[in-house]
Formats: sequence, structure tokens, C-alpha cells
Amino acid sequence: MKTIKLDNRTHYFSKDLNKLFALVLKEYKRLNFDFKFKTVNVKCIYRKTKDGFCGGYAYYNNNFVCMKLSKERRGYGTDSFAQAIARTFHHELDHCKGLSHGNMKAEHHRDISYVAPDFLIREKKPAVKLKKTPDHKVTVLLERKKKWESKLKRCKNAITKIERQVKYYEKKKQTV
Repeated sequence: MKTIKLDNRTHYFSKDLNKLFALVLKEYKRLNFDFKFKTVNVKCIYRKTKDGFCGGYAYYNNNFVCMKLSKERRGYGTDSFAQAIARTFHHELDHCKGLSHGNMKAEHHRDISYVAPDFLIREKKPAVKLKKTPDHKVTVLLERKKKWESKLKRCKNAITKIERQVKYYEKKKQTV
């Protein structure tokens, strides 16, 4: 079994995406499209366009795949969102194998029945931002003041040391 290193920068659960990508890799191997790399590096980011679809890119003869997922969770035609991701990932694996669009067989992209239409890709709940109270702000400001006072004390000590060294060398200069 090939391993997947996932760099997930979306709000979808990494565990669910990893499970989906592993399922696609397993099917890829079953279809005798052996993947020559031991690991697949997958980076998941958001699409910049708001069309609701997913896409991606991969380099030829490489183990890197970038999946561009949508925040709107739409599939293609009758595909569910998970099936659209699976189809796109399968397509990008073909690029990793070294195939260009002209060399790909469209048939093996069409059958994604191994991914259930209700395959669950959960979303993380956004973190609730607490309103900062005046007490909290005062505490933060006092901490910052303490740090600056510490820096000021170090500066004063450094200046005192330099002044002491100047006096020492002035005395030494007068005795010579």
C-alpha cells in the first residue's frame, strides 16, 4: 500500500480526505496503473474561483499532487463532491505517472462507482473568536510594558558598561 503525505490547508477533515485518497490509490492499483513512488505528497488548498468545482495539478513523473477544493461542495453532473474529488485525484495521478491529456484513456476516469455518493467529507467547525474585554487588553498591554522595561534595563546596563570602559581607557591613555 502506498502512503499519502497530506498537507491540508482547507477546513475539511484530513482524516476523511486521506481515506478518500487511499481509496483512489487502491483502485488505481487494482486497475494495474501501478504508481512507482512509495509516497504521494498531496496538498489540498482552496480554489480561487467561486464556481464550486474542484480541480488540481500535478507534475509529470513526480509524486506531488495539488488538489484545489471548493468551499461550496459541488460535484460534476451526477457526481457527489467526494466523487468529483476522487475523479480529479485519479486524473492527477495519471499526470504523476507521466501521462499527458492525449495519452490518458478516458474510460478509467469515468467509473468511480467504488466511491459511494454519500462518502462523508466532514468540515471542521470554525473557531469561535472571543471578544477581547477591556480587562484582557489591559493585561496584554501590561505584559508588553514589562517586556519593554526589561529591554530598557538591558540598554541602561550596556550603556553603563560602555561608560566604565571609556573611563578605564581614558585613564590608561593619560598614564601612557
